[in-house]
Amino acid sequence: MCLTSLLELTPEDKNDEWKVGYKVICDTACDLRGPFYSITHYKDGEHTKIGFNEEIVAHDRFTLFGFIDTRENESYRAGFHIFTRKKSAEDYLTIFVPDKCNIYKVLYKDVVARGLQDYDDMECVIARKMIIKPLVEAKGILA
Repeated sequence: MCLTSLLELTPEDKNDEWKVGYKVICDTACDLRGPFYSITHYKDGEHTKIGFNEEIVAHDRFTLFGFIDTRENESYRAGFHIFTRKKSAEDYLTIFVPDKCNIYKVLYKDVVARGLQDYDDMECVIARKMIIKPLVEAKGILA
């Protein structure tokens, strides 16, 4: 899951408050994970299972110096890809991901990039911190 292109950060992106977004997450037998990459959680250097309602901080273990390139060769800092609109998460779920994935409401902050994900209308932010809220309904959209 990489951005197609970058957009300007908004003033809201730059403040240090938690914001609401939507993330496509797959439930596996042992963990929650993104459709293409795991949401690896390290606490004190150890991999731990991700829980709900706890702050997760992005790490740079699987990137070159913590940066990723867009399809237009622009670089941005690695982090959690979070859709800013529920409709974008719905479209992404329908088009790109396998079964056993759902849309979760998340809280996020420390935004390092904003851009377009795969299609022009799928805007998302890249955040370094995220809290996953418990799933309310499977294969549905959360309120």
